[in-house]
Amino acid sequence: MAARYGVLPGNDAELPQQLAADLREAEQQAAAREAKAAAATVPEALKDDYEKLFAAFDAVKWEAPSTRRGRTYDDKKFFESLKRQALEGKMLTEKQQAALGKIAEKYADALPMEFIRGILKTPAPETAATNQETENEVSAMLEQLSRVTVWNPPVKKGRFTYDDREFYESLASQHARGRTFSPRQLAALKKLAAKYAGESR
Repeated sequence: MAARYGVLPGNDAELPQQLAADLREAEQQAAAREAKAAAATVPEALKDDYEKLFAAFDAVKWEAPSTRRGRTYDDKKFFESLKRQALEGKMLTEKQQAALGKIAEKYADALPMEFIRGILKTPAPETAATNQETENEVSAMLEQLSRVTVWNPPVKKGRFTYDDREFYESLASQHARGRTFSPRQLAALKKLAAKYAGESR
């Protein structure tokens, strides 16, 4: 923080030798990060694509801002901030591109999605059939596990305790609330269902 905000004493001799060296190194690293960020400009080859990408959103009828849990979500305002950044020549980060991709999917009916996914390098979402197939598989595995009467005792490994029954109950509760499982959760559920495949009553 001292390096970032420029509050170092004018003379390194006033500081312990190691601290002074660490602060000089921190200053150099901060300068390198700033230089890298400044250099992250939109390549010439992408400028035309970016212009077409943002122009495509002219056809979008934006939803009104909404407030959830005390936070206001405004798709149009967020989109405009990304547009301004990109058209001023600053490259969008991977996270910003992913966020823009999610907005595009939300308003897909009004957009040339194949073109947009190509620029943002985002995959097409799963089809409804694939989603339903996954949902059916999850429901079947949770139903199987709901009939297990004898669970393995919790196992402690280092700082963590692994409790199969508690994990199942957490997933079942999330599923009942309509939550979609992440790939990691789905893989863990498959492993758990296979582990107790012969234990259902």
